[in-house]
Amino acid sequence: LLGLRGLRNVGEPSAGSLDVTSVPLAAVGFGALVYGLSEVGAAQTRGLGLALLGVGGIGIAGFSWRQLALARRGGSPLLDVRVLRIGTFARSMAAMAIAFMALMGVVIALTLFIQSVLAQPPLVAGLVVMPGGIAMGLTAPAVGRLLDRYGARVLMIPGSLVLLAALIGLAGVAALGTGAPLAAVVALHMLLSVGLALLFTPLFTLGLGAVPPHLYSHGSSVLGTTQQVAGAVGTAAFVTVLAALGAGAEGFRWAFGVGVGLAVVTFALVLTLPARNEPAAEASDEHDAATRSGAAGVGSH
Repeated sequence: LLGLRGLRNVGEPSAGSLDVTSVPLAAVGFGALVYGLSEVGAAQTRGLGLALLGVGGIGIAGFSWRQLALARRGGSPLLDVRVLRIGTFARSMAAMAIAFMALMGVVIALTLFIQSVLAQPPLVAGLVVMPGGIAMGLTAPAVGRLLDRYGARVLMIPGSLVLLAALIGLAGVAALGTGAPLAAVVALHMLLSVGLALLFTPLFTLGLGAVPPHLYSHGSSVLGTTQQVAGAVGTAAFVTVLAALGAGAEGFRWAFGVGVGLAVVTFALVLTLPARNEPAAEASDEHDAATRSGAAGVGSH
């Protein structure tokens, strides 16, 4: 109710139709993919998880083909995947996805480490990760102001390095096993949260800022979908490592080592991103490409 009264529609409504073929393809593809990722980590459900991943891959391939076909014919795709042709958007979403994989994997692994290795109750595990969430929330407003003033790279590059340092620290602490100091776990999780805060806001801003107005809704949909899939992938990766090596000090050390690898890839990706968008030029190029593609599709019919 508050949203209906206080939020203003800043979009540009346009007429469109719902493609009934796209809906089941999206539901089957993305649903099976996310569910398969959640099941593949455990040995007893790995077969089911792999089967679901296959079904999800086929569904997503069919969905993508259908969206491209609709766009070529001048129709109304449910999700215009041509938005991924925008370089800044695609690279921003890739970096965000990998960082989000690290976040979700660490949250799962860290709470398990506190309970299984440090023998702390679930309440303590929750309290340990709470300061990190508070730190991220307190950092976010300052990140927004710094982004407006200095651009994205000044935040993203240090943020990815902070993320890398925190994950290296967590891998080292995990190697200590039962002797790991709880205070160090709290401090490293807070450091990781600050690094992610320095990353996420610039990545969202750069990515969506590169999208032309007629593709805003599709860019936002890709962002939301990417977060869901990346979270499932990150959780599955960390849990798979723990299932293979055991939920002891060595298993957690390697699980956080996976996070270190993800942080390195994130750092490499943010180096390819600009400090600021040039939306006019990039949006114009994409709009021209979309127009030419649509015209060619209409002409061929």
